[in-house]
Amino acid sequence: MIGPLTEAVVTAVVEGWMAVGLFIVGSVALVRGAALFTDTRVLQRFTDVRHGGPVVGALLGLVPGCGGAVVAVTLYGRDRIGFGGVVAALTATAGDAAFLLLSVSFHTAVVTYVFTGVVGILAGVVIEQFGATRAAGVNSSPEEQSACADGGCVGRASTAADGDREPTAVDAERSSGAILWTVATVSWWLAVAGGLAVSVGVWPTEVGAGGSRLVAGVGVAASLAVVATPDRWRVLRAGVARLPGATAVTVSPIVLWVVAALAVTELAVWGVSVGEVAVTAGSGAVGPVFGGLLGAIPGCGVHVGFVGLYADGGVSWPALVANTISQDGDALFPLLAVDRRRALTATVYTALAGVAVGLLTVVVAPGGPTA
Repeated sequence: MIGPLTEAVVTAVVEGWMAVGLFIVGSVALVRGAALFTDTRVLQRFTDVRHGGPVVGALLGLVPGCGGAVVAVTLYGRDRIGFGGVVAALTATAGDAAFLLLSVSFHTAVVTYVFTGVVGILAGVVIEQFGATRAAGVNSSPEEQSACADGGCVGRASTAADGDREPTAVDAERSSGAILWTVATVSWWLAVAGGLAVSVGVWPTEVGAGGSRLVAGVGVAASLAVVATPDRWRVLRAGVARLPGATAVTVSPIVLWVVAALAVTELAVWGVSVGEVAVTAGSGAVGPVFGGLLGAIPGCGVHVGFVGLYADGGVSWPALVANTISQDGDALFPLLAVDRRRALTATVYTALAGVAVGLLTVVVAPGGPTA
């Protein structure tokens, strides 16, 4: 058990930092950069249009990979789109499985993802019409909203009220966490730079294949140090490295949530063959039910394997549709950090939608799209 446990933790650390953490850093930087160079009222006007949020969310979700859906979660945490927009993004996204299906059958992929995108918009509209529409940070305290405005936090999970008195530079210097804060933030950004270097293939060859593990380990350790720093928002708001520090404070708790969730998921599915279970589940009406329930598993690995089964003829197109709608990809992890209750609610919604639409396609188009 020690071997699988160690491997699950290592895999979770690497994927949490390299596959998800860097995406979140990029999305936060994108949102903050857009706020600097554009009038944020433009986005606000669009999302203020009736059901504009679900359209934005679905379009972001349709971007192959998890980056677009992560951006949607970031916008949700910053109160730019509502819960319906997030559900639309999670419904539309196919995560990393999109890349495999695009390579297997471009026509099938386009038809499938346009279909799931429409379902995502409809799901988001229904939620905005009959359910919760407010974003995660609406009910935060004035102190938290001030910290978010200055630091660009993603949501309530990454903020904390530090009192009513405005902090000063003296407070920052006297803070017991000032040294830890500096070391953690510098290490954190070095890990970001190292992760980007590994991703684009410019990592020094003498370091070897362990570069990803080294960078991810430093990144996760630095994230833990950032979260553990006393009075981190007080130091940040006192003007100590505000811009890079705000990003580190924003993303670090999300990274830790991602790593923990990935580790639990890796252990939960360890030793389980998705292919064998899929063959056992069969096709027909059982296939979409199986695909939709399987979609509730976080992450992308299992769902990439499911697309592989579809390519090999192991599962039907309705089952693929159900799984695509149901799966939330890696975007579920940052949503757990932003708003745990609604993250679980979103998973239930997308799973139910996946099963329902998958069963409908059994009747309407059981053979899938034809070129």
